[in-house]
Amino acid sequence: MCNLALAFADAGKRVLVIDADLRRPGVAGLFGLERAVGLTDVLTHRTPLTKALQHWEDLLVLPSGPIPPNPSELLGSPEMAKLIDDARELCDLLLIDSPPVLSTADATVLAPRTDGVLVVVRQASTTTTQVQAAREALDIVGARVLGAVLNRMPASALTRYASRAARPDLSPEVEPSFATGPNGAEPHGTEPLRAESTPTVGASDSDGADQVGETKGRPRPPARTKKS
Repeated sequence: MCNLALAFADAGKRVLVIDADLRRPGVAGLFGLERAVGLTDVLTHRTPLTKALQHWEDLLVLPSGPIPPNPSELLGSPEMAKLIDDARELCDLLLIDSPPVLSTADATVLAPRTDGVLVVVRQASTTTTQVQAAREALDIVGARVLGAVLNRMPASALTRYASRAARPDLSPEVEPSFATGPNGAEPHGTEPLRAESTPTVGASDSDGADQVGETKGRPRPPARTKKS
């Protein structure tokens, strides 16, 4: 998710990332930002939204803040709905990271308040059954699933694909079992979901470990941080 945010920011979009995983937050750590003040402070009226936001390069980031005793209640509160509306006014794209869909109710509480959900699938870890269960849980609450992202793809598979593209005369190889195509091949592993609003991305993987921004991208310079 974090790499997705950086890609849109590089394209000139105003992007705001919210860490709504109030159980195992990870966004602040990935960007090297302070997590002491964030989403929970805004939802409990301790800090205004604009005071809790931090900058990382061209991104706006709202960390999780302190871990509360009632994450689902906070994410389903009127305060969260208002925060999303206020955040939309500050950016072109709002990306929200959520906890795993199958582990807690947090993601399904949050998802209907967003414009769409992006499903993150972990190669060789999450099963097809788990992804289907996560999709059903999102369908029950009326969430709109925008698509899926395959995460933690082995570098060897990427190298093999690039090599085949450079030498089109090679005979076809058998594709990795986690590749899904028009022939209906199912992924070998799959990891659930993340929410999205404007469009927002919140996350969820079926084994309970929310893996934020693990897709590999070009190296980023050291974080330049300041509070706004």
